[in-house]
Amino acid sequence: MNKSGVFLVVFILLLGIAVVPTGSDFSATQIEQSSSVNAAALASTGTLKVPVAEDTSVVNGSNADTNFDGMGALVTGVVDMGEALAARTWLKFNLANLPLELSISRATVSIFLFSEYTLDDKPFGIYHCSDDTWDVGSITWNNQPTFSTAPSDVIDSPANPDMFVAQSWYTWDVTSDVRGTLNPRDMILTEVLKQVDETGTEQTFKALNDIETYIFNASYLEIEYTTPTTSGLSVDGIASGPLLEYINDPCPDLGWTFSDPDYNDFQKDYDVELWNNTYYNETMLWQSSHEYTSFIHVSGDSTGNYHPFGEPDPFRLQMKFPGSMFTRSGVVDKLYFTTNDAGDLQMEDLEVSLVMVPSTAALTADFNANYEGETPTIVLSRDIFEVSVIDDTIEIDVEDIFFLNEELNLIIEIRLTNNAGDLVRLARTEAGPGSVAANWGDSEASTTSYAPPPRTYDLKIGFLTTDVFKGSMFDHNGFPFDTTVGYPGRFQIKYNQSYISRAGYLDRIFMRGTSFGDVVFENFSLTVVETPVLGPITHGTWVENYGGATATVVLDESMYTVRNVGLGIVIDFDNTFYYSNTHDLLFDIQWDSLVSGSFRILEDTPYESSYRAWDLHYGSPIEGNDVAGYDLLIDFVNNEDSVPLEGCITLIDGTWYYLRARTCDSTGVWGDWTTLPFKYEVISELPSFTDPVAAPDPARVGQEVTVSLNATHSLGIYDVSIEFDGTNHTMSVDVDTFSYTWTPSTAETLNYTIYIRSNANTWSSVEGSFVVMAAGGGFGDMTLILVIGGAAVVVVVILVFVMKKKPAKK
Repeated sequence: MNKSGVFLVVFILLLGIAVVPTGSDFSATQIEQSSSVNAAALASTGTLKVPVAEDTSVVNGSNADTNFDGMGALVTGVVDMGEALAARTWLKFNLANLPLELSISRATVSIFLFSEYTLDDKPFGIYHCSDDTWDVGSITWNNQPTFSTAPSDVIDSPANPDMFVAQSWYTWDVTSDVRGTLNPRDMILTEVLKQVDETGTEQTFKALNDIETYIFNASYLEIEYTTPTTSGLSVDGIASGPLLEYINDPCPDLGWTFSDPDYNDFQKDYDVELWNNTYYNETMLWQSSHEYTSFIHVSGDSTGNYHPFGEPDPFRLQMKFPGSMFTRSGVVDKLYFTTNDAGDLQMEDLEVSLVMVPSTAALTADFNANYEGETPTIVLSRDIFEVSVIDDTIEIDVEDIFFLNEELNLIIEIRLTNNAGDLVRLARTEAGPGSVAANWGDSEASTTSYAPPPRTYDLKIGFLTTDVFKGSMFDHNGFPFDTTVGYPGRFQIKYNQSYISRAGYLDRIFMRGTSFGDVVFENFSLTVVETPVLGPITHGTWVENYGGATATVVLDESMYTVRNVGLGIVIDFDNTFYYSNTHDLLFDIQWDSLVSGSFRILEDTPYESSYRAWDLHYGSPIEGNDVAGYDLLIDFVNNEDSVPLEGCITLIDGTWYYLRARTCDSTGVWGDWTTLPFKYEVISELPSFTDPVAAPDPARVGQEVTVSLNATHSLGIYDVSIEFDGTNHTMSVDVDTFSYTWTPSTAETLNYTIYIRSNANTWSSVEGSFVVMAAGGGFGDMTLILVIGGAAVVVVVILVFVMKKKPAKK
């Protein structure tokens, strides 16, 4: 059967349904073989969706050397069309935007079954392929790479003919495949869908949605995670009780506890705020945050537009913002829209996507054509998404997987099936430089747009990446990613400490440049050093550039691909290096061979912002050192669990303050705020107490001893503890008497200190001691330790008891 025959089969499949679909939107109820999610879990769970980057099919028999790219659909299964044919579907997912340490609770691949040739069904499995070199435009049955012999997951129920039903989504579990792809920094995932047993007479040929025809309803990878929780808020270690009413430190430590049940997850960052009221809606007095916010457009509009959150209907909206509106690049953490309406939004089937495109031209009525061949990144996907309007702002927290490059142009796409909450309007300017494309009331999956006039929505973007130095598109350099293929090299670059201006664990670095391709190295390593060396660095004496500081190897791979994220590259490495921002930051890159690709890094004045040294091959061997001025952004990890309240605020005596904190995990998604009120009030009164008493004193090893004292304060006593042998013990209370009982195990003069804390958070302390003697010998002898003139004298007192003999019984 030739290629035209396969096209005929696909055509028959397409005719097998009454209406040719435009593709169905994702709904949890349509997914087969997926775990259920209850309503209570929706608030704390999320899914990260990665659309398939490339997909195609291969067919055996007379089509074994035929490439089927551009066929308009994918095929898989077995069919007899004059010859027995087997088809497989190949899927490639680009994970370059995902953090290396992304915590994965579960990962699945979902595929939409468009139509079936017959109702015959047999089990279909998904298989992992570690070879990602296949190309969608050239892969055939005969040249397809080898993939795993055992499927990662299989759908084999219910029984034939109901195992698969046309116009339905199906999902396979690929959790271990995704973890394995991220762990060795492969970042490209290949999966193969095929019938498990490709023999037999059943006609199981099936057509599936492909990425070219159904860009938003093609196959996708879905990663499940749990949003983090922040608990245990404290002020100077105090989490509850009356002490919170008498915080007396003008710069107390504000603490919290991060938790997330996801596999190997960790705290990536935190937000801590101090407000003046319990509703957190008047004046924010103080904040500790690493977010950098950038206003893209401010209209001053007092009315707003109903698109897309002011209609209780399905909606699809694209907003385009030219690169000229941006003042910085970085990984997007939050999107902020402005509204003059109040309320709580409850959006159903919300999906937010971002894509950078080369053209500044206004959006057209063709949604897919607006992407200019680029694949959007889905940064938020929720069955139910609830958000409240706060300070005239709608905050949409997205996954930190999209790199915005100000040299390109941003399209934000919002799709939803309904807003069941309050309908709100977004502020905008009914003019450029922005543009929109929209469709509502019909289908959020519609491919065509109504043609609204030019419109620019108000927008603010939150970034978590630190912009160290910005290069220019008019000035760029080829070291080290545009050197000669096949040659080794070493390259060091040192950034001036004053340009970084913050501390934390390094997680990823980004450099913007002039091309879109990846760069592949053999035996690639990256070492990071916080070096005290000032000014220029030298080549040849590489280790001397460390300045005696300890170097940390954060990346060492036999084959490593520097991934391109759109006129920019990302190097993701182990977050084991802590930069204190005390000295300059040096990166030391070494490789045995540049295998393929090239990338030129943007640079600009002042070139003294960074210094470089090199020994590499650039048409010919070359070594040297010079100023650099290289573009750089750093993604930090901030895993602290407390921050001091300091700077820009003076606490007022007798005043209540309202603390709140939240944390984000490896996905960059933030958990809910946790709150804690406290009052700053300084009370000078100290606790009063009596001298402590030990009974018995002296005591013997193995004998129970009780130390007690009375303590009082006008506001009450909060707690009393006794410290001895380096350990604190809480004393029990009976009205105003505090005591602690234990059995000493060592003969000594036992010294102790008692600490008394009042409800006003004031302290008193008193020291004491008592004698512990060795366990008793014969005849009840007792050893007394007397101190005479500074010398210890041991006196043994023998007590003789004379007892009258009892008369004998008669």
